[in-house]
Amino acid sequence: MKLSTTTGVLATKFGDAEAIKMIAKAGFDAYDLAMYHIQLTDNPFSDSGYMDYIKNLKKVADECGIVCNQA
Repeated sequence: MKLSTTTGVLATKFGDAEAIKMIAKAGFDAYDLAMYHIQLTDNPFSDSGYMDYIKNLKKVADECGIVCNQA
């Protein structure tokens, strides 16, 4: 069983990558990538660079030893 939480408020305040680091440091095994900002016109998922953005989040999570279990 994995212990998981959402990037939600942390990501709003610190960004997705930093939220992942904070979640891992707090002892969670996994995170739920909250995508509340997808409704905004200026979000990392709305342009051609979205794949690089996601790959970077995966790299951060791998370095922290946690996985994304939901988005």
